[in-house]
Amino acid sequence: MKAVLVQAPNQLAVVTDLPRPEPNAYQALVRIEACSICNSTDRKILERHFVSQIPLPLVLGHESVGTIVALGAEVRSYALGQKVLRPGAAFPPDTGIASAWGGMAEYGLVTDLAAWQQDHPDERPHGQWAAQQIVPPEIPSDEATAIITLKETLSASRAAGVGPNTTCAIVGTGPVAQSFALWARYLGAPLVAVYGRRARWADTFMRLGVDAYVAKDRTWPDGAPPLPDGYDRVIEAVGSSEALQQALELVAPGGRVGNYGVAPENDVMPAPVQQGYAEGTILTLPVREQDEHTEVLDLVRAGKIVLSDWMSHVLPIEDVEEGFRLLSERRATKVVLRV
Repeated sequence: MKAVLVQAPNQLAVVTDLPRPEPNAYQALVRIEACSICNSTDRKILERHFVSQIPLPLVLGHESVGTIVALGAEVRSYALGQKVLRPGAAFPPDTGIASAWGGMAEYGLVTDLAAWQQDHPDERPHGQWAAQQIVPPEIPSDEATAIITLKETLSASRAAGVGPNTTCAIVGTGPVAQSFALWARYLGAPLVAVYGRRARWADTFMRLGVDAYVAKDRTWPDGAPPLPDGYDRVIEAVGSSEALQQALELVAPGGRVGNYGVAPENDVMPAPVQQGYAEGTILTLPVREQDEHTEVLDLVRAGKIVLSDWMSHVLPIEDVEEGFRLLSERRATKVVLRV
C-alpha cells in the first residue's frame, strides 16, 4: 500500500510498497480516504521535535478518515461500510516501520473499544481508541477530517472553563486558534479577543464573531472599546513557550492560562512559564474529543458549522511536500490530503 514516510528529519517520501496492516480480532481494517496535515504536531514530528523517541522511518498523520472494509472476529460495534475517524497504519516490529498515528496511508486500523473493554475489564485501553468514532456517510471524507480539530478544541475549551462568566483571549491565528474563537463565542464568553502577529487574520476572526483582533499594536475593528487589562481565561493555541509567556501577560489575577499547543522538545521554558505551571496559573488542557462527538455532528447537520470552511487546500497524497510548503509559506491554513 501507499503511505507517507518520514525517512529522516525534514525528509518525506510517498512509498507504495508497504504491507497492508493486519487487523487483530478487535480491529477493523479501514480504507483511508483523507488525512489533514496538522499544522503544528505533524510539522514538529517531521522536524523530529515531537515524539522523537519513535524511530524512523515512520508513517505520519493523525487527522484521518476512511471507510471500514474488513472486520476482526470479535468486532461488534463497527460495520462494513461505516465511515470512521482516526484510522492509522501500524506494523509488526520486524517490518522496521514505525507509526506516529499513521493516518497518511492507504489503509489503517480502528479498534472496537466497547468490545475490547467488555472482554478485558481489568486492562487499560489505548487512549486513541475512544476517538475512532463513526461519522455520517454523507459527509465527504475531505471535510470530515475537520471534525477532529473541532471536537478537540470544544473539549479543551470546556476543560479551560470558558463560558458565560469568563472573558477569553486566544493566542494564535491558525486553524486551532480559529476553532477556539468559534467555541468561545458558542459557549457564551462575554468578551473574546484574539492576539496574533499579522494583520491579514483580522477579517477571518471578525467573521468568527470575536470582539477584537490584536496584532502589531493595532486593534480591529476600528473604534473598538478599550480591552481589559487581563482576561479570565487565555488559551495558548500555538505550541511554544513564547506564546505561553504572552498568554501569561494577558491573564487577569486569579485567571487561568489553558495550554493546548504542543511545544517542540527543544523549546526552552522561560522562568515565568515554569512559575506559571508551578503556581497553577497555566493548566495543560485535557482533551476528551469523544465526548463532543454528537454535539459537533448536530451542529454540522443544522448548518451551524460548515466543514468546508475549515480547509483551504485539498491535494493528492503524492503532493504532501507541497502541502507542507504551502503551510510553511503561510499560503494555506489547512491542507487535506486525498489518499
